[in-house]
Amino acid sequence: MRYGTGRKTSKNKKKLKKSLMVLRKHKKKNRVETFNFSAIHLLHDPQGFSEKLLHQLQNSTEHYEVKLMMMDLISRIIGIHELVIFNFYPLVQRFLQPHQRDVTKVLLFAAQASHQLIPPEV
Repeated sequence: MRYGTGRKTSKNKKKLKKSLMVLRKHKKKNRVETFNFSAIHLLHDPQGFSEKLLHQLQNSTEHYEVKLMMMDLISRIIGIHELVIFNFYPLVQRFLQPHQRDVTKVLLFAAQASHQLIPPEV
């Protein structure tokens, strides 16, 4: 009578490793895409909402951090929905001064809001 234990060879290890890799690839391919910002994707009227928010930002007397948060939200909406709001870019440019705090964040907002439909001269 044979025992059920077999030798652990490197060939079997390689086979097992390869089959696990194939299984992981298959699971990854069939995975449902998840969005980090699903609320932004579900906006009913993103153009109108971002224009209203931009108008509030332009007339705002809030603290600098609040303005940055508003700019972040507007830039994400513009980038995800590929909106064309030309008034946003001069506003971002106004915040891009060398002495300004968080210049890298403002650059990030400009990058988030750029997409294929925005002409290069803006």
